[in-house]
Amino acid sequence: IRPSSDAATPAREVVCGRIGRSWGLGTLLRPRTGALLAMLCGLSLIPAAATPPAGYYLVWGDEFNGTSLDSSKWDFWVDNRTWGKAYNDGAVAVSVSNGHLVITTKTISGTTYTAMVASDNHFRPRYGYYEASINWGDYSGMWSAFWLRSPILGTYLYDPLDDGGEMDVCEHRYIGKYGTNIANIVSDNIHWNGYGSQEQSTGSPNVGSGVATGFHTYSLLWAYDSYDFGIDGSTVWHTGSDGSPPTPPFGSSAYIILSSQVDDGSDVGTPPWAGYIPSGGYPTGTNQLLVDYFHYYAPTNVLFWTGGTSAYWTNTANWVSNMVPQPTSDLTFSYLSGNLSSVLGRDYTVDGLVFLNMLNSASINGTNTLTLGASGIDMLAADHNVT
Repeated sequence: IRPSSDAATPAREVVCGRIGRSWGLGTLLRPRTGALLAMLCGLSLIPAAATPPAGYYLVWGDEFNGTSLDSSKWDFWVDNRTWGKAYNDGAVAVSVSNGHLVITTKTISGTTYTAMVASDNHFRPRYGYYEASINWGDYSGMWSAFWLRSPILGTYLYDPLDDGGEMDVCEHRYIGKYGTNIANIVSDNIHWNGYGSQEQSTGSPNVGSGVATGFHTYSLLWAYDSYDFGIDGSTVWHTGSDGSPPTPPFGSSAYIILSSQVDDGSDVGTPPWAGYIPSGGYPTGTNQLLVDYFHYYAPTNVLFWTGGTSAYWTNTANWVSNMVPQPTSDLTFSYLSGNLSSVLGRDYTVDGLVFLNMLNSASINGTNTLTLGASGIDMLAADHNVT
């Protein structure tokens, strides 16, 4: 993430995130979004358990209950390289303890270290409800974020449906461009059309209150053509095809990123965009981004194939949460699909088939009949052949 211009007045200081296709033919999936229920608020010290919105179920996530980062779910992102004005090194800056992901920004022998973790090589979902419980630990000259990014952003300019976008669920700074403490608020932003001069974006004003301390839940309800951002169960910003200006729909999948960054933005303006970096750097153990959990929920009509037990659709254990294909179901094949050579096992009628990023080519086999409904075959985010 890198800074861009704040608003003209200090009263509306805006954080802008920066952070990349998929192809195919088919009828576009427009998932049934369901109503967003009020969520349980995070307590000041102990985060509350998550409750999914009505009509959604848990597909993928992490409670961070181990003793190290789960490498089957996350990788260190842009690791072992300078990013902004710090060196990203997950081995130095990332730990898991006391049920939390911990990203510590610290200065050792004159070098400042921090890190970003991402689901890029493990899971790239699309429409659904994304939520994380976060306790910020930023200080002057740094900021942290929870965001989503298309893996092919900038590949298909002026075609956001194919190209996808960047969706910043929340960005947090301790100090703002005008030298004021803005630790009690966050900003939500969406970017598309790459990161060059043709880039387009829209963003919220400052949203939330009292988020400088303790855990709070931050969420994005991403439907085909709408985006609802929330804090502690309440929607704080909405945009989409009905926005002003409108935000286009994205058909690409996206991966999840949890990050801390050091870059005061002094190269794009004075005073620095995120406050001055301390002259002595950052002491160890005091500037920590804590994440209690991350959850991704899909609409209950969107079923995810794993194939973990056998090749047959008739085996409910092959579907996440033992979901059973129904006439209203959109059957989804993704990075979660371990067996991509599947067999019907009986006649099925479903609403549609969805192919996201997968580990290999996929095939659907057998002597039975598969009848598709209005959603048809959606390969907008597919990156492998399908038979």
